[in-house]
Amino acid sequence: MQRSGALVLAALLVLSLVAVTPASAHINDVSADAQVSPDGTVVAESAYVASDGWIAVFADADHTEVLGFRKLAADGFQTDVTVTIDAEHWAEFDERTVHVALLGSDDDGEFEPGEDDQVLTTFGRQASEAVPLRKGPRALVTEEAFAPDWVNESTLELRRVTLPEAGHVVVRNASTGTVLGSTALAAGTHESVNVTLDEAAAFDGDGDYRLRATLHGDDGDDTYRASDPGVTANGTVVSTRFRVRRSGLATGTVPPTTSVGAGTATGAGTPTPTESFVNTPTASPTPTAADGTPGDTVGGTDTAGDGPGFGLVAAVAGLAGTALLARRRGRRGGER
Repeated sequence: MQRSGALVLAALLVLSLVAVTPASAHINDVSADAQVSPDGTVVAESAYVASDGWIAVFADADHTEVLGFRKLAADGFQTDVTVTIDAEHWAEFDERTVHVALLGSDDDGEFEPGEDDQVLTTFGRQASEAVPLRKGPRALVTEEAFAPDWVNESTLELRRVTLPEAGHVVVRNASTGTVLGSTALAAGTHESVNVTLDEAAAFDGDGDYRLRATLHGDDGDDTYRASDPGVTANGTVVSTRFRVRRSGLATGTVPPTTSVGAGTATGAGTPTPTESFVNTPTASPTPTAADGTPGDTVGGTDTAGDGPGFGLVAAVAGLAGTALLARRRGRRGGER
């Protein structure tokens, strides 16, 4: 009980920073992962700015060479936020790692990185992500948001998957690379994609779990195998890293999840009206190959769980969830 009480207190202290007025909280965060773009549009899976600012793509980690930028309003936690690389830079682009960052604004209407408009930080960490990017038919998978998804069965729903050719989206344990489940998909964009997980391998009781969804081709048999190659950008498999929360199975207290089939194709890997990526406000593992063995890089790091790909605000939400789960277990123990 003492440990769970300490966790609850820690969660409340951290959440108090998020709950206060955004301008004073200065919670600024962006999350993006490896992707392939046909037109220079880069998609950040989630973003939050405490006050109106900018989202920009840089060629370097020092944020000196701007490739593209646009204004970003303080509209709460947003998902699938886009920023487009300028045509002159995109014309010469092949594949490389770019850096997507959030910058503040001095309200003069001019984008002046490194001068009046600085890269935003939270708790000393810059709101910036290294994103492997390749030019080609779109390949992208998005799922990360502010809070972990609740999982009360063995089915996981991914927000959006785009494949340039028929293939698979594969869900893994983000730390070990163990394959937990996969779904075969046609070429194009699919929304609300369900993946059936190996429940025994995926979950060991209540708690938060870090998962990774990766994109792979298909050898023609519509079945994912270790030999099916990953779809890559600058040597990194196109993927997303996210958290899920499993809790309350015995008491029925888990919020219901939506079951929506395997998704509906809406395009052929290039932008379509249904692939417009409307910004939606919402509330390092060891490098692995397609089969989870050492090989192709899957991107980012995964140590404490709030490295690249795992947003800071998502980590805050995870801490809160862990604390509440610990407190719930303590109460159950007292009832027995």
